[in-house]
Amino acid sequence: MLTQDSYERLLCTPEGTLYEDNNIAVYLKSEYHGNQGRVMLALANKTHQPLGDLRTFIPVTAALKSQMSAIPNILPVGAPVQQMVQLELLSPFPEAPTLQLSYMYVSVLQHCL
Repeated sequence: MLTQDSYERLLCTPEGTLYEDNNIAVYLKSEYHGNQGRVMLALANKTHQPLGDLRTFIPVTAALKSQMSAIPNILPVGAPVQQMVQLELLSPFPEAPTLQLSYMYVSVLQHCL
């Protein structure tokens, strides 16, 4: 779960845990130059079965342009999947951007972020 402490820590450090629950962990490593940014997401399956229908999405906003690399539809056990995200800040934004993540576990759709 993303807590206020972990969110504030990621505002000041370039890497750390973005989200974690019993099924999945999302680690983040970021680098910024001016209004350009690059974020590497590492998605790790914490269960004993593959997670299916894996999807990530950053909603479109007027203030932020994003481009995400493709990821496999299945998150295997024990092998993290990495996703590169290119960001461009177009104008100041009043709220932090969001990352939406969904996956299937034992045929039940889970929404994490």
